Amino acid sequence: MPWPLRNRRGQRCHRRVVTDQKDEQQWILPDGRAAHVDGGPRDGWITEAKLTGDDRISEGEESPYSPDFTYYDKSRITAQADELLALNEDLGGKGVRSMVSNERGAAHVDDVLSKVSPEAYASGQLEAYHVPGNGMSGMSSVAAVISMLEDLSALGALTVQRAAGRFAERGWTPRGKVRDGVETSWDKDGIGAWIRTFSSGTVTVSFTVWIRDVDASGYFDDVEAVYEEGEQALARFLPEIENSALAAHLAEAEQTADDEDEFIALRKWTLDGRTPTAGVVQPDADLPDMVVVALEAEPA
Repeated sequence: MPWPLRNRRGQRCHRRVVTDQKDEQQWILPDGRAAHVDGGPRDGWITEAKLTGDDRISEGEESPYSPDFTYYDKSRITAQADELLALNEDLGGKGVRSMVSNERGAAHVDDVLSKVSPEAYASGQLEAYHVPGNGMSGMSSVAAVISMLEDLSALGALTVQRAAGRFAERGWTPRGKVRDGVETSWDKDGIGAWIRTFSSGTVTVSFTVWIRDVDASGYFDDVEAVYEEGEQALARFLPEIENSALAAHLAEAEQTADDEDEFIALRKWTLDGRTPTAGVVQPDADLPDMVVVALEAEPA
């Protein structure tokens, strides 16, 4: 019996594009191995969605399925293909199709698969196709985030209603998280945004601009390497803030003990009485590592 697993936001978007399924499934094979399935079995086919960025080479550098990725491990592709072929055989299916989000990634995955099982590849039971995706959720649409931060910073008073209005005006997609009659969760090109209020009256608008999901074990097999990866992603994002129209109004802010407990790495500023932050967080050991950008406003 399959059950949903946690997935990175960009991978989830690509999965829904190619399989129309929101969550990954896990099937247990007779030999005890776990087979992770993105789509199907449908009409006899198992579908695997692989996000390798959009058709810019730089986006592929952030995909674990790209040889350009710092921590690339080909066995992630080969082991999964072997498991899915075993599942397909047990179910009496037609085969396994990998839907890869950019052409370069598709060519690489196809080449790797051809060596996993030459017989299955030659018979068409194991194939890779290019199905355009929306790029990695981490860095593909930072301009939209910066634009929103500039808009929100220009508001006379940051309220939930005003923030939601700006998201709608900028073409972000509501995700159905309505509180007190106001949409509080938004999405654009794989980047998620949330509007939160606290009992103190503080309003925070946050964006997840990069995300690295846990490994197959349910945790990070090399925590320090993943944290370093997150810090590198943060370093790539920071110039977007520092070169924006906000830069002239930013002043570096002192970090607190709570900040040090919450963030793996953090930059914090003040901005006309508000507090923008950009940092790397992992809320719990079995949750993703993320780069989150936020704007916090105390009650007037």
